[in-house]
Amino acid sequence: MSGMDPRVYRADATDTSKLTVACKLDGEVNIDSVNVDASDHTGHDLYLTTTNVADGTWTVTFDTVAGLDLASLISIENKTQGFSYITKGATVGTTSILIVVGNQLTGVIAPVVTDELEIIYRGVSRFSLLTDATQKTQLVDGAGAVIGSIGNALDVNIASGVTLTVDLDESDDSVEIYGSDDGGTTQRVIKTDAAGELQVDILSSALPSGAVTESGGNLADINTNTTILSYDGLLIEKNVTTGTTAEALGTTTAVKKVRVIAKPGNTNNVYVGPSNVSDAIYEFKLAAGQGCNLLATDIADIFLDVDTSGEGVYFQKFN
Repeated sequence: MSGMDPRVYRADATDTSKLTVACKLDGEVNIDSVNVDASDHTGHDLYLTTTNVADGTWTVTFDTVAGLDLASLISIENKTQGFSYITKGATVGTTSILIVVGNQLTGVIAPVVTDELEIIYRGVSRFSLLTDATQKTQLVDGAGAVIGSIGNALDVNIASGVTLTVDLDESDDSVEIYGSDDGGTTQRVIKTDAAGELQVDILSSALPSGAVTESGGNLADINTNTTILSYDGLLIEKNVTTGTTAEALGTTTAVKKVRVIAKPGNTNNVYVGPSNVSDAIYEFKLAAGQGCNLLATDIADIFLDVDTSGEGVYFQKFN
């Protein structure tokens, strides 16, 4: 029987047709017929007891296995002596097993203190434990600290490096906005009125120090001088002969206001300003059709410059 385990055992000493484990063999075994009992243990796992101890009697002790009974016991193996004990009729407890001497094969001895024992039993499936809340898993961070939870919700602290986007709906969501008058040390909720408008409380009607005040009567008593301007109805054309060379809008003529309109047919800009007006220094930059109003006392004080020679403006005088 080279290459095979030379240990053959039978589980039931009263039925020699059922073979499992027996004594050591050095010869050849021919088996004409064997009855094989097979059962499906899907959903259950096999386990080993720990801290197995023998004391020369037929009792083996081990660490506690809750609910262990004869039906769940698979085998007791004496790995030192090279045989297994027949478990038929054994008294099985949660911390010990008493083997029935009369059910053992001839030559099998009680386990001694120095023997290495292996006790195999069938337990509850680990798969079912995944859903019955008896198995738990801890999450830890890179430093080994446990990641906790509050009220069955994962407690997540985002330290840095993550940008969060929150979509708010006025019918479902609300956001409190805080303000502070001491650099953030004290934070206060900013309130709105019943209509949702920002609530502003006037704590005092007194004007602040340095505010402008009225003197000499009520505002209703102050007379306002209004000047009505008129113009002569003429729309005067003015073209600039050479681009980048400023020209006065006209000769000396008293006015109070002048309206200047860039000619609609211009291809480039017109610049309006003082005598040194240019494309870099100007009061108004007018594209074709654009206009401006200037308060002035003399049209000779208003100058034009153009990007393109020969282009210009129309203007009106007001007195």
